[in-house]
Order: sequence, then structure tokens, then C-alpha cells
Amino acid sequence: MTSVFKFESLRVLALFAALTVCALPACSGDGDGDGDGDGGGEIEMDATEIFDADRDDANVDDTDSGSGGGDPTDPIPDAGDAATPPEDSTCSAPDPEMGIADDAVQPISPGKANASFPELTNTALEDPEIGRAELISVSGEENEPRTYTLASTAALRPPLDGSSFTSPRQFSEKASDPLLRSGNALFDALFALALEEVRENSVESISDGAFNNGQGVPCGEGGCFETGRNWHYVWTRDTAFAVDLGLAAIDPSRARRSLEFKLSERRGSAAGGGDLQIVQDTGTGGSWPVSTDRVSWAMGASELLNWLDGAERVAFRDQAFAALANTLDHDRATIFDRHDGLYTGEQSFLDWREQTYPAWTADDPAHIAMSKALSTNLLHLNAMRLAAALAREKGDADAEERYACWADNLRAAIRARFRLDSGLLSTFSTTALDDAPTEQFDALSIAFAIDQDVLTSVAAANAVAAYPHTGKGPPTIWPQQQATPIYHNRSSWPFVTAYWVEAARKVGNDRAASFGIWSLVRGAALNLSNMENFELMSGKAWLDDDDSAMSGPVINSQRQLWSVAGYLSMVRSTLFGIEATPDGLRIRPYVPRQIRHSIFGSADAISLTNVTYRGKRIDIELALPPVTHADTIEGAYELASATLNGQPIELDALLTTAELTAHNTIVIRLAEPSGGGSQGAQWTFIPPAEIFAEDGWRKLFGPKAPTIPDLGVYLEAGQVKVTFASGETDTASIVHDIYRDGERVASGLDGAATSWIDSAASADHAQRTHCYSVHSRFKGSNTASQHARPVCYWGAWQQPSWRIQEIAPPSFTFNGGSLSTEHGREHLGNGWGSDGHFVEVQMTAAFDGDHLIQVIYANGTGALNTSVTCGVKQAQVFRTSDGARVAEGYLAFPVLGSDWSIWKESTLLRVRLQKGEAYRIRIGSDDHSPRRAINMSAFRHFESYTGNAGSGGTGGELNHVNIAQIKVLAMGE
Repeated sequence: MTSVFKFESLRVLALFAALTVCALPACSGDGDGDGDGDGGGEIEMDATEIFDADRDDANVDDTDSGSGGGDPTDPIPDAGDAATPPEDSTCSAPDPEMGIADDAVQPISPGKANASFPELTNTALEDPEIGRAELISVSGEENEPRTYTLASTAALRPPLDGSSFTSPRQFSEKASDPLLRSGNALFDALFALALEEVRENSVESISDGAFNNGQGVPCGEGGCFETGRNWHYVWTRDTAFAVDLGLAAIDPSRARRSLEFKLSERRGSAAGGGDLQIVQDTGTGGSWPVSTDRVSWAMGASELLNWLDGAERVAFRDQAFAALANTLDHDRATIFDRHDGLYTGEQSFLDWREQTYPAWTADDPAHIAMSKALSTNLLHLNAMRLAAALAREKGDADAEERYACWADNLRAAIRARFRLDSGLLSTFSTTALDDAPTEQFDALSIAFAIDQDVLTSVAAANAVAAYPHTGKGPPTIWPQQQATPIYHNRSSWPFVTAYWVEAARKVGNDRAASFGIWSLVRGAALNLSNMENFELMSGKAWLDDDDSAMSGPVINSQRQLWSVAGYLSMVRSTLFGIEATPDGLRIRPYVPRQIRHSIFGSADAISLTNVTYRGKRIDIELALPPVTHADTIEGAYELASATLNGQPIELDALLTTAELTAHNTIVIRLAEPSGGGSQGAQWTFIPPAEIFAEDGWRKLFGPKAPTIPDLGVYLEAGQVKVTFASGETDTASIVHDIYRDGERVASGLDGAATSWIDSAASADHAQRTHCYSVHSRFKGSNTASQHARPVCYWGAWQQPSWRIQEIAPPSFTFNGGSLSTEHGREHLGNGWGSDGHFVEVQMTAAFDGDHLIQVIYANGTGALNTSVTCGVKQAQVFRTSDGARVAEGYLAFPVLGSDWSIWKESTLLRVRLQKGEAYRIRIGSDDHSPRRAINMSAFRHFESYTGNAGSGGTGGELNHVNIAQIKVLAMGE
């Protein structure tokens, strides 16, 4: 800073404002206690961002609107007919192996350490750090429903509603339930406990303080599922993942109604306004399009369709296809970035921004709206594949081809962006001006990538082997963030563990699978419930940290819906291998030897009876090899033979309903691994003793993020200089890496360094804008920090190289609202943003090449973390000489709280301009039918929303923002 003012004080003062405006936007959720079933506070964050729609001087009649090509005014059909936009002319076949080749991945060394598991008997489990769970009574015959009484000495989390939750706990199997008999009564009881908690989460209506003033909201005749003891409202992602993991098989009709509750038409007539879509719940920056993982709904729908039958299935299929098509086409037009083929928006589930995002995004959610998340893109991929499959089933060849092509290209884009040399997959790229994949990782998105075959089998196995394991369960994220409370950070989540176990099963990693299975068993037994989450290292439902502000998990609920379903998945899908498809049922058991010896050691066989599949009853028995006394019990058993009703069948047989009788018995005999396969798979395990050793915490945590000051990129002696400050006081423990325009350009800088000269960029700094970020790594562990807020060099102020044009309200032409000087600066406001409102400005390009359109705005329509009123506006750029539209896209103006005096930058629209040409920029509502420049308040689902004083809910659709400036930022060729 001193050198900046010494050499260019006047330029720096002007540059300060410009750089502040152009720091990356971000939107994320909050964790202040009133919210999401998967997060503390309303952690279901949703918001949108602006997406690029480069037109390259295209004509208005033949330009691609960003939604699939063709006339940008083509309407999206209503729910009755799935959206049918013209074929996307950009959807050419991708390279299926795009990205890093398998042989380029750094090899994974076999793990040298094994995890320790709790002591288990037939009736008790003991963990010295947590307590002892004991099955104090079992009543009932072996093959009939039994009643269990389970006690625990662990500290139980009290429910938030003040109700009683004490030890012991009694529960009973029901005659209609599947019955598990494993030779271990405690393990059988925990499966019965999960089924009991499914019943406890079965409700007739949904109640939440933010809807209908706390009164119930109907969710269909026969009821649906709520989220848990502390969370009664059902979030789209919670419901979808829970249905996918196990609820579709347990109660298909209730699962269907739960998914249908998350669909909505537009507000309109009493019969609805058409355009059936999946809803995004309240969250970060005003929900969609900051949060964009509503397509997670397809995960549940896909699995549910495998269990439904007859007319009920056909009706749900048609409804699902309409909702998916409308949602996918709307997202394609608004949040799809054609430059890299990815979708923008917040991570799925990891949506409490202070937990998993850089600290500088906490109050600036436009950056989160512009980020690219692995999990969210994988959920879009899954939704596209389901839409293609349903289109094929319905005989719609055009729709099948469109969505299949979109999916193929998205898979390639995901591989290209997120896969790192380490073999791991990056969780996200932070923002638009720094699109480098971060060295932050999460188990859920890696599991999704493996499940959806985004990776080859070799790469998938490497990804599981490379992911660090430690403590009492698979870490939800890696590395952990310092000075951050326990929730997503420093945690293990049972539903994530269930998906991770399935991923480990798919790649044959018995060590990772066994570790996850034990985590689920320990958590349910000691807490007498399937909890929301646990502290990672201790496995406790609450840990008193040395710093009380860091204690947690800060929110934790009994019978959390997706945790319950995750336990069912571990038993049904992993151990017994029950796999439903649209055409039939497969049984592919996966039993690690470690689990057989430690849990099923007294049994010759284990059975799961009374499984119902499309009206057929199925009993499954797994015959186990004898217990051995070898030094190692690693590896997993192989399938040796199978019979159906006494007759041999193929091991991989697909059993159709026509082949099944009313009551069926399947027996599968397991055998020891052949060819020396008993050696355990490779994995990365860090023994807790290493982490608790002196300075060992650096193996668990990443460094605190460095910072680049707003004026930290400038010219010195004609060269571009980047200055930064370390986040760590012990600079000897770290090194720094520099990123330019999303590429790592310097690595391993000394931790004491505070600047770096970019000699390569210095040659073109007068014509091209370069943007910089930096992160730090601990030397020993190589764990990395979050990226610093990026800063760009825009040239010399008031010189020909200055690449920022700022257009103020006196130059606005507008419809709706009025000019005002309230809230600290002159702006267009007073209700601006309703349907039909717009603002226009004129400008002449001073440079050739890419430019970014951005708006300085205010949005005080609600809470930053629990609203549905993110501003969404269409942005168009027209060439003055002939009126041709050269760009069209959508800008997001996330909610910043209830204070209209807070001013931030919107997301960005990319457009290619020609030097010397005059252009007209128009921002406002759109004329598409139905409208695309909307937020979630446009949907009937939120007509009963009474949170935030009914803003965007009972108060009606709301899409208002104030605009103080429109900026044009030249990036250059």
C-alpha cells in the first residue's frame, strides 16, 4: 500500500473504487439458527448469478439465447407439455475422456495405518471417548417382529423444542417392516430403529414457523416426510437425497408425495399459472439463482420411479418429466455458462457460507452465485440423464437427444474443470474472475461423481483412495477451516457417509467402506437415534472445544431424515446389495471381511426378509464364509452362487416382476476373495494420534487464507506487481501459490513473501485485464487455504489503458421507479424491478474483445440467508448502428439483508465488443413466455411463506432492486 501511494496516489484512489466493485461476487447461506434441515440456521441457500451469453455480433434473429439455440423469444411450454426449446446448435459430441488422463494422476501409496473400531458384542457397543450403548432387552421370536430396549451412557443432545429425549429407548419392529437377522441383536435393533424413525418422520402436513404463520401446510392426502425432530420443514435436497438413499423402497407413495410437495407452478389463477418447476428453498442471497441445486430433486425421483408401479408410476413419470424439462430449460437460459459448459451457483448441502467458503464471501453473495460447484453440476448432470431417459420412455426422441447431448457435454466439462493431478476432485471454483478449481474437497461430490460414472474406474478408485480419512468417520470436507465452528466444518455427516460407503463399494475399497459402516453403527447406537452430524475426531454429537465459540456441531437433530435413510442404505443397498431398476431388481451384496468378522462373527448367514418390490415379497439370505483367524481380515467377499426359490440364477441376474412370484427367497453364497484379493484396498488414513501430536493440527486444517488488498495489483517500474498478506503468523510453516486468470502461474513462494512480479503479463497490461488470486499451503501436510478475493489490474486511471466505464443515474433512460438520493447515493429505485420495468444506457467501446457488464445495486428485501427475493434481471446489449443484439443473459442481485443502504456488485454478463462501436445496454424484465427473469417468489409454493414479514411470500411476487451504477469492464482480447 505504501509503494502504491508513493508512486501513483491519484490513480490509486480512483482504482480503489473500481477494484472494490470488481472483486468476485459470492452468495451463500447463513448459520444463525433458523433454518435448513442440512445446516445450522437457514442453511438452504439459494441465489442466482449472471451467466455469460456471448453473442459474437450475432443477429437478433439467429442468436442463441443461452437456452438451447434458436429464437430467444421462444416460449417454454407449461407443465402439461415439457419444455421443447429448439435444438442447441452448440451441443456437439465431447471427448468422453476430456481432462486429466488416468496415467497422469499421482499414484496413491497403500495406507500404512488402520482405523480403530469400537468394541462390539451381540448386545453392546463401547467407545471409550463417547460411552457405551447396550441392548438391555429383546422380546419376541426370532422370525417375528421384536421389541428392543436400547440404553446409552453417551451425552444425548436435547431437542430444540424442549421435549424429552432420554435413555433408555424402546421401539418395536412392525409386521409390515423388512426384518434384519444378522446374528447380532444390536445390529438388528439399529436397523429397526431406523425404520421406527421413518415412521416418526411421517406426517400429515408440514409445519414451519416461516410458512403459514407456523400452521400446517398440506402435503397431499396421505401425508409426506418431515426433515427431523428439530427440522419440520422439508428442503428439496434433504427430501431428494433421503428418498434416493432408502425412503423410495420403504414407503414409495409417501416418498412420491414428499417429492411432489417440492414442485410448483407459477402464481396465477386458482388453477395455477403453469410452468411446473422444482422449487429452490429459502437461502443465501435470496435463494435461486445463488443456490441452484434444486435439480437434486431428480436424485429422489429417479430412485422412486424404480419402485413405483402401474398407474401411480405413469402419473409420477409424466409429472416428473414436465417439471424436469421446465426446470432444466429455465436453468439453461439463466445459469449456464457457455464459455466453460458449467452451471453456476452454490454447493449442494455445503451452503453455510462461513463454513466452507472464503470469509470474504460472507456478506457478498454474488460471488457464490458466480462460483462453479462440483456437486451442483453433478446434480444437473443427473437431472439431464433422467430427463433423457423419461423422454425415451415417453417416445419423445427430440427431447431425449437434447438432454442426452447436454449431459454428455456437461460430463466432459466437469472432468476438465474439477479433476486435479492428485486424483481428487475440487469442490468448487470460487468466482468469475478466479475460476481456478480450489484445493478444497468434499466427500459427497466425489461420491456423486463416482455414482454417475463421470470418472473411469481407475480414476474413481484413485479418488476414494486419495480422500483423507481420520477420526470417527469420513470427513465431510477436507481440509478443515480454522476459527470456524463445528457443523459442515470439522464434521462427519451420516447421509454423506452412506453415499461415501456406496462409492467405496463401487470401486471395491473395503477399508473406506468398513470405516463408513462403523461410523454409521457407532453414531446410531450411542445416540439412540440417527443424528444429523458428529464432530469429526471424537464422533460426539456435541464437543466442548477449548474455544467455546468453536464448539459444536452447532445444530444437531435426532431422526434427521437423510441420516435415517442413510442407515437404511448401508444395510439394504451396500451389505445386501438391493438395486432396483426400471426393468427389475438385482441383488449384489458387498460384505467387507472386516465387517463380517467384527459384526457378524457369530453368524453363518444373515438375512433381510419381507422386502417389498412392486407388490412382490422378497426374502434375501447371504451365506457367509467361515470366520478365519488370519492376521489380516481385509478385502471383501466375492459372490459364489445364487438361487431364486431354490433354482440357480446368474449372479448378476435382473429379476423382473414376471419372474418373481408373490413370495420369493433369494439365497446368495459368499466366498473368500480369490487370487490373493484379501489384501485391503489402498486408502489415505491419518491416525488421530498424529493429528493430536504437536503441530499435527496442520494435517487436519488448511492455513488461514491470505489477502490481496483492493489496491494490491499495480504497475511498478512498468511491470505488474501483486502484493498480498499472509493469513498465518507463522510464515515459516507455509508457502504461497499465485493464480492469474484462473491458472496457477507461481508455486511454492516463501511464506514470508508479500509480493510477486508478473513479468509475463507486463507485456500486454495496457490492452488486457489480468486478475489475480493467491492461496497458501502448509509445508508438511500440503493442506491448502481458500483463495484470496481476486483483484484485477484495469490499467492506468484517466489514461488510454483505463478499462472501466462507469455510467451513473443521470445518464439512465428507464421505465418504472424513480431516481432518488436516499440510502447514501443517487440511484434508480422506489419499487423499480417489477414486470415491464427496465433501464437503458448508451456507451462506446474503447477496446476490442471481451467485456463484462456489472451493476452496483442494493437489495434490502429480506434476510441474507432466509429469503426468496434475489433480484434477477435480463441484460441485453444492442449495437447502435444496426440494432443487432450482440449479447443476452441474466444478472443476479442477491439479497443483502433488510438494509437498503448496503451497496454491492451484481454478477457479470460477458459480451464481445468492437472498439469504436456504440452500444445500448438494457437491463430489466424480459418478454419470454413464461418469464425467465424471476426468483422463487414467482412460484405458488411460496404463497404461504410468512418469513421475513411475508417478503416474496404472502406479500406477493417481489423482484425489486435499486441500481446506482452500470459498469462496463474491458477484459481485452
